[in-house]
Amino acid sequence: MTQPDWDDDRLDAAFHARFDRPAPTDLAHDVHVRIAGTSPARFGALRPKPAWAAAIAAVVVVAVAGTALIGLGGLGRTGASPLPSDAATSDGGPSAIPTEQALPGTVFERLPIIGVTDAIAIRDAGIDDREIAVQGWLTLARPRNCGIVPLEQPISPVQLRCPDDHTWLTEDREEGESPTGPALNPMLGWLDVASFGQASTPVNTVAAGHFDDRRAETCPRDEIDACRDRFVVDAVTHVHGVEVPRSPVHETAASPAWNSSDIDAIIANEAPDSPVMSMTVVDGSTGLRIVEPSLGAGQQGLMDQPILWIVRVLESDRVVTYIVIDGSDAIYEINPENEAILVGGTPPRPGASASPVAWPPAGSRVVALTSEVGADQPPVQVAVVDRSGRLDGMSEKGTVDPATRTLDRRLEAYAEPGVSPGRVHLAWVGGICDSRITVTIAENLRTIFFDMGPLVDCDSIGIGRELVLDFSGLVDVPEIELVDVTGKPPSSVDPPSYAVDCGPLEHDACLAKAAEIAAATPDKRIVSLTFTDECGSYRANFSDDTGSGATVECVGVPGPGYTLDCGPLGRDTCETKAAEIVAANLGRSPPRRVVSIVFESLCGSFTAIYDDGTGSGADIDCIASPAPS
Repeated sequence: MTQPDWDDDRLDAAFHARFDRPAPTDLAHDVHVRIAGTSPARFGALRPKPAWAAAIAAVVVVAVAGTALIGLGGLGRTGASPLPSDAATSDGGPSAIPTEQALPGTVFERLPIIGVTDAIAIRDAGIDDREIAVQGWLTLARPRNCGIVPLEQPISPVQLRCPDDHTWLTEDREEGESPTGPALNPMLGWLDVASFGQASTPVNTVAAGHFDDRRAETCPRDEIDACRDRFVVDAVTHVHGVEVPRSPVHETAASPAWNSSDIDAIIANEAPDSPVMSMTVVDGSTGLRIVEPSLGAGQQGLMDQPILWIVRVLESDRVVTYIVIDGSDAIYEINPENEAILVGGTPPRPGASASPVAWPPAGSRVVALTSEVGADQPPVQVAVVDRSGRLDGMSEKGTVDPATRTLDRRLEAYAEPGVSPGRVHLAWVGGICDSRITVTIAENLRTIFFDMGPLVDCDSIGIGRELVLDFSGLVDVPEIELVDVTGKPPSSVDPPSYAVDCGPLEHDACLAKAAEIAAATPDKRIVSLTFTDECGSYRANFSDDTGSGATVECVGVPGPGYTLDCGPLGRDTCETKAAEIVAANLGRSPPRRVVSIVFESLCGSFTAIYDDGTGSGADIDCIASPAPS
């Protein structure tokens, strides 16, 4: 039989006819207590609530009283994610709102997903810093002029300032800058927001975070309550129903020795079975005090460390912040009093490199140098690791004294053709406190790597040092590139001579893939290489100002059900935009299934092919992109 169409007005009338009935007088109080997860005794400390909050509580009472099918599950949005009434089922196009996908009932296997209304109830019920997962519509602030910057800058990261006061997490999808319904001002500092799309466009999001952040105590006295009310987001787990992978945020231009896998291992040793929610890499001297203002006075000497990892870990039902000194196993826990407590490992001296490893490396040859060292110090030793298989001999001195040559760089290599066509004479400027130096020869003999060993506090006196290497066959010495890898983690793979960002890849796997990419482009010289996912998707920049990239599908990992070419887009952005296109086409009447999507620009221009043999595409202009100069 044919069913009549149910538009929004008819559904609304039917709902009120069925459920608009008086509720028991004590039910509102009980429901509010259950939502807030508190006991009735705490209601003496309730904070003032806006008028709309009382109206919401009334609606909650009606829903619970009317049916057990709605109950608290409808409020909390536990289980599958509901499809909002304004979710798009349009006829396609990149601007369509994706149809919401089903969500798990919990995130991190322990946090039930609740709504913004429920979160506000928890906030207003009193001091409570439990971690919660909140589903809502996130709208990032548009670029704006915040006026004259006050002389007194925020002293705590949880202080609300422009433009963050225009970033909202709302219960319902709202287009304006001032929400009319339940809303929170989330703190998103030090999270990767690339998957959120363009500013001012609402994004259905699940964010795990908390109120009553311990750093509220560092706010000015008259702002402490407002700081406690900030919803501090520790992780974004889903965007439009699609799980978002964790991505470390680098707030320093320096290259860390560790990667996220190294940090995961250190955290697992200290807090087993506790999920890592987010990671931020900062420099000790300037970045630490911005994230953790209480440590800005030099506590534990952390400000003297070049690079630090700030890691948020979910332990039981609360977030614990750890700080790991890059290149070491030293780990500190920030306690509720905002103090850094050493809980594991050994802190290196300021300026020291990664944790000590066995020296000399296995299979290396060692030579002692006669050049100057500090008083009562043993001679400098150099271990040579030959991966070329062509090294016949080595010594400290050659026939050409480096003092007779003009050396323009700290590391130099020159030939001695009168002695041997395979001789490479290395000369460099070291320090008075040098002790153990490792020289690694690449397999193709086109690169030689220098690791000057542990860095120590020492007089900055430059000492000339040299080493002569004799190889079989002819060596093109001017083409050899000398690379300083001091402070980088040891590897069984030749480190590259260009900048490489391993992203989520494990260190050796990253370098192995980098070597494959370099070998595949012999006529190009790579300047930088960035890996964007665990499958090896990458973006390479070359010395001739060109670039290339590739999206690599993980073998054995279920794909999206269609072929996807991300082109110049980053992996996360690419998959999010692809999900939007797929959802928009499934919402058509009749629906059509995507067979392939190819993205052609950084702005999201694409071509899509469907299972009915048709295709479509869109040329998308970048919004708020700077005009070409």
